[in-house]
Amino acid sequence: MLSGLPLILLVLVVVYLFATFFPALGAPLLIAVPAAVVAALAVGAVRTRRIRLVVTDEVVKITNGKTGAACNRSDIHTAVLVERFARRPLSPRTTNVILLDTQGRTLLMLGGLLWPVDVLERVISMVEPAEVVRVPGRQTPKTLAAKYPRILERADPER
Repeated sequence: MLSGLPLILLVLVVVYLFATFFPALGAPLLIAVPAAVVAALAVGAVRTRRIRLVVTDEVVKITNGKTGAACNRSDIHTAVLVERFARRPLSPRTTNVILLDTQGRTLLMLGGLLWPVDVLERVISMVEPAEVVRVPGRQTPKTLAAKYPRILERADPER
């Protein structure tokens, strides 16, 4: 939700300015756009609450009830805990866990926007990978790729 906040505020300011200069056209927008923003946030919250993380003896699975991603626990070789990961320039920096196979390819990534750090730590302790690497500081996909050349490659996980 917070990653879209600058864009939401920009849209609301533009609609307000438009309504100020063109009241006949802008008044309906001034009413409809905030209602649409609230509705979109509500839908996003409901969809986010449906996302589940399941760790069993065989698999680690993320699902929203319809689709998901999974990987076998036996395939997990390394867990990379990134303290401040930023996927895009304006995205929030979150703590993420990236599960890698023996070749260093990504099996599954657990994002900090969905799960707090203590949940990610518990997942690492439950999965018990051969190696746990903690990467401090701000990281981007490019800086991680410099340390782990195949981390941007997706291993073929179970669906």
